[in-house]
Amino acid sequence: MKRLLATTLALGAAPATAQQYYDLGTVVLSANQTETEADRVGATVDVLDEEDLQRNAGVQLIDTLTRLPGLTSSSNGGVGKTTTLRIRGLGSGYIGTRINGIDVTDPSTGQPSYNWGGLTGAGLSRVEILKGSQSALYGSSAIAGVVNISTWRPSENGMSYRFSGEAGSYGTAGVSASVGYLSDRAEMALTMSRLHTDGFSAADENAGNTESDGFDGKTIYLSGSYALSERLRVGFDAIYAEQESDIDGYESVPPYGLIDTADQNFTDRKGGRVFAIYSGDVVTQEIEGSHFKTTRLDPNGATKRFEGIRQGARYTGTADLSFGPLVFGAEYNEEKSILDGVRARNDTASIFGEAQFALSDNLDVTTSLRIDRHSDFGTEPTGRLALAWRPDQNWVVRAALATGFRAPSLYELYGPYGLATLQPEKSRSLELGVERKLLGAGSINATLFYTEIDDLIRWSGSSYAQVSGTTETRGIELSADLPVNDRVSLFGNYTYTDAKEEDGSQPARVPKHDLLLGVSAELAPRLNGQIMLNHVADRVDQGPMPDYTLVNAGLTYDLTPASQVYLRIENLADEQYQTAKGYGTSDRAFYVGVRADF
Repeated sequence: MKRLLATTLALGAAPATAQQYYDLGTVVLSANQTETEADRVGATVDVLDEEDLQRNAGVQLIDTLTRLPGLTSSSNGGVGKTTTLRIRGLGSGYIGTRINGIDVTDPSTGQPSYNWGGLTGAGLSRVEILKGSQSALYGSSAIAGVVNISTWRPSENGMSYRFSGEAGSYGTAGVSASVGYLSDRAEMALTMSRLHTDGFSAADENAGNTESDGFDGKTIYLSGSYALSERLRVGFDAIYAEQESDIDGYESVPPYGLIDTADQNFTDRKGGRVFAIYSGDVVTQEIEGSHFKTTRLDPNGATKRFEGIRQGARYTGTADLSFGPLVFGAEYNEEKSILDGVRARNDTASIFGEAQFALSDNLDVTTSLRIDRHSDFGTEPTGRLALAWRPDQNWVVRAALATGFRAPSLYELYGPYGLATLQPEKSRSLELGVERKLLGAGSINATLFYTEIDDLIRWSGSSYAQVSGTTETRGIELSADLPVNDRVSLFGNYTYTDAKEEDGSQPARVPKHDLLLGVSAELAPRLNGQIMLNHVADRVDQGPMPDYTLVNAGLTYDLTPASQVYLRIENLADEQYQTAKGYGTSDRAFYVGVRADF
């Protein structure tokens, strides 16, 4: 796996700056308000391209994401169960999540977040993970960072087709098919996928639970655009997903332990966005509108039906000036929740601006400012200052200082356990990183990070409450890609996270140590192999949790330049472990699959 501040996907050229960056080469999309050359980005970004997503794919996308530095997860069982992603020790409620530019976080949850359980890599072409407080770019709930996901698009003129299928342990079967069309003026892409697994017990089988908890999910992505003229392009993106997942619950009498139950959860997600882009002589203008709805059914829960709705509109102007791009715009977002018929809403009106300054041939500074006017909490300004310095062609030094905020969710305010007097959480983050590029496309990276949050909102045992004081996460991320020769590469990363709640205690399910080591090799013509070891240590969840070490391996054989068959072995050593107290994880598992482009 490559840890990158770049991607091999080039998105085209823009007017050169005064320093004559004629070749964009590699760009990142999420770190600034405009796509930016990777070496000129001051914030920390990890990018997974199609090759990464295919070579390192697990059953779920979360299995791939957590092989990156600074990213961990915990799950209430197997595929499709409630799954939390963490960036530098902060959970999904502090992570903005977008698919094709659509905010897919659910405003009806305790903290607006995206449940990563059941999302596969089928139909995905690129994932960017932007770390640190990013409210200046993305508003509320981007304190830990942002995950931006892009789906497959055709890359050659005419019709394109893609197919993948996989089967394996626990009665798992998945299939995905894509069809696309590309011409000088039009683009269309459709992906349909389905995943089914009989699963294993969500309540850990080692505690005597034997019932299998299965999952069934279907997903459709549809995107298109058309150039009405040389200057004006219009388009749309749409998402539909439905999931059915068996879960386990707790005993109704002491000691209230986690046990096999016949409970089920149902989730539907649907929505989309429309956009128009006009490329003027000086200013490029974009307008877009979006709507997204998440419906969840929990027949045995205290609240049985959750509906979360997001809708909004945005205007963005981008001017290419002598010193670099200047971005300005305005945005309106509305959140609604319907909890067993009880309705609540709020809205946020925002203005934002960003200036990228090429101060010299080797120094870029980006300043970002956003002012949000929240209907319940008034005005919240946030900002970010990011710097990228290239002392020579092999070194990049990055630094970023940012502020953020998270408004209480509708559920925290008005749900059955809510508290209407809650106030926004506020954050500050700082990071300093260095990248050393090596011959043969290798690199070594190191990043120091620090984030603090004031007035955290937490579940108190009977309701939500605001705790005074400051919660902190700090640490270091190290990563390396080291080509040994033309056939063998070593890779790895290590993250140390020192997270402390306001009382000095360690947050639940946040490991202090997360180490990944791996090797990939060409074993024979057209045959490639990879093996990875992941060691996770020093965690708590209702008391100390045991450390664990996972080993995953895979083989890929190229049938043709555009088709592959593969074998993947997960948990090769059959490690018995938990990511969340009482919940089960996979034993040794085998998966075989095929991928093909036409």
